[in-house]
Amino acid sequence: SKRLPASLVAGGDFAFMSIKDDRGRFLSSVESLNVSFPLAQKLGAYVEVYQVSSPERGAPAAWNFDGGFTRLIGENMQVDLEAGHTLHSDRPGWFVAAGFAYRPRIHFRALP
Repeated sequence: SKRLPASLVAGGDFAFMSIKDDRGRFLSSVESLNVSFPLAQKLGAYVEVYQVSSPERGAPAAWNFDGGFTRLIGENMQVDLEAGHTLHSDRPGWFVAAGFAYRPRIHFRALP
């Protein structure tokens, strides 16, 4: 992620998945770009565009655009609610989703 003027933050990520079907394993991926901004002390908003490779072998990837709200709960938990639309897909349509993230605090200590 990268901090921008006016309290904006731009970010992105990618993920790869190994999916197994009746013909064996194949690789699928997700790539995204997003911009987020604070609304209140623990409330934020974001917009993003992302591509999802199909979980079905040989099917086309889907491009999606969405926006949503995030709510921080404590220091290490967040919930979000979003709505969006597919931009280029074999099945265009609207969607609504909710998510939950937890970041565990892991403490390491040096070995003697």
